[in-house]
Amino acid sequence: MIDEKRFERICKGINEKICDELDRVGLFYRTFCRVKTTKSVAHKILGKGYDGNTTFLRDLIGFRIVLYFPDDVEIVYDQIKKMFEVVEETRDSYDDTKFAPTRINIVFRIPLEHLKEFNDHISEPRIDSTFEMQLRTIMSEGWHEVEHDMRYKCKSDWDTHKDMSRLFNGILASLETSEWGILKVLEEVSYRHYKDGNIEGLIRSKFRLRLVTNSLSKNIKEAMDLEFQRATIKILRSELVSSFIDEGILLPLSMDNLVLYINHKTIKRQSLYDMTPELILKQFQ
Repeated sequence: MIDEKRFERICKGINEKICDELDRVGLFYRTFCRVKTTKSVAHKILGKGYDGNTTFLRDLIGFRIVLYFPDDVEIVYDQIKKMFEVVEETRDSYDDTKFAPTRINIVFRIPLEHLKEFNDHISEPRIDSTFEMQLRTIMSEGWHEVEHDMRYKCKSDWDTHKDMSRLFNGILASLETSEWGILKVLEEVSYRHYKDGNIEGLIRSKFRLRLVTNSLSKNIKEAMDLEFQRATIKILRSELVSSFIDEGILLPLSMDNLVLYINHKTIKRQSLYDMTPELILKQFQ
């Protein structure tokens, strides 16, 4: 018997930890979490033949992180593996001859702060003290839900309808193209803002982060001359965001603070250093 309420509390605690980290850097995402029901657990244990010695049910608690931008998947993948102890992972290999949802599934050990409560309420030896994490993009998430329930679980329904199965795969092709197309549009918009001298538009479309303020202070804006803007447009967003996460910086992610971090990390303009409050400089160091 699974006491879902107790495991939902553990689920919520882990989810809050994940959200705190992703919110800190301003990524666009959604998280979903669930606890398997007693019926679902029994069905899977019997169906998979777990023995409690070498094989275990490892997804009693499950999470899914859905990213709005496909290039954020790798950023979150690298970070989430630093937050929890990895037990195993599976990752779809890229095949350029067919379209299919790209999936990253990682099994982590239950964190120490939740481990005792987890173990105290598990009497079934075939359930491991782990949770599963899936990473998806927002569009492949929709595809995966439909494909999993309507095709993967009932493959025989499609055996005599190969043309429809092929058409179904074409849906993924259009979704994947749309995801990367959105990135290309935003990259082009950021370049146009650079050419037009729209500094705030450049920052918003170049870095694609949830900012607590969407405008710059007058003195910081004035310090961002054409040379500074030219250097900004060349920055690799993934490297900047990853370094912000790795350095554990705890600052409200305003546009001012983002520019000050960009300056500290890459451009190093003394006039902007002079405007940087001492408290923020300590965070950067």
